[in-house]
Amino acid sequence: MPDALTCYRHPKEETHLRCSACDRPICTRCMVYGPVGAKCRECASTRSSHVYQIAPGRLALAVLAVLGASAAAGFALQLGIIAVIWLSAPVGLGLGSLMLKVSGQKRGTLMEILTGASVALGALGGQIGWAAWRIASVPAPILTPGATPTYWQALSPLMDGFFLLAVVIATAAAVSKVRFW
Repeated sequence: MPDALTCYRHPKEETHLRCSACDRPICTRCMVYGPVGAKCRECASTRSSHVYQIAPGRLALAVLAVLGASAAAGFALQLGIIAVIWLSAPVGLGLGSLMLKVSGQKRGTLMEILTGASVALGALGGQIGWAAWRIASVPAPILTPGATPTYWQALSPLMDGFFLLAVVIATAAAVSKVRFW
C-alpha cells in the first residue's frame, strides 16, 4: 500500500484521497462530492468555475452592447401600447442573448444584475433620447389657455405606465435568459 499523504488543510490527518481537479491531498472533512468525484472546497466552489469568471474588458463590452441595443429599442418602440407590451418579452430575450453572446456565455449573479440594469437604463435612455429628439424637432409651444405644452407631450412616453410595464417585462425576460438558458 502506498504511503499515506496528509491533508493540505489538516496536516495531522492521513489520507489516500486527492482532489479530482487540482490533485491536492484531502481528508474526508475537506472533500466535497461532485459529478466527477471528490474535490477540495476551493475547486468545488462555483466561484472557481470558468463559467462565472469574466474579464473586466469583456464585461464592459457586453454591458455597452446591451445598453446600446436597449437604448435603440427604447427609442424605436413608439408603436403604441399593444405593440410595446407584445414586443417587450421577445426584445428582452434578444437582449439577454446579446449579453450572453458578447460575454462569452458567462453566468452568475453579477451578470444577471448587470443585464437587468443595462436593459432598464438603456430603454429609459432611449426614451429620453426620443423625447429630446422630439423636443428639438418641434417648435416652441405657444402657451394659450387650455393648450398643452409640446414639451410635456414629448416627455409623456417616459411617464406612460404601459412603457414602464414593458421595461419591467423586457428586463425580466433578459435576466431570465441569462439565468436559465
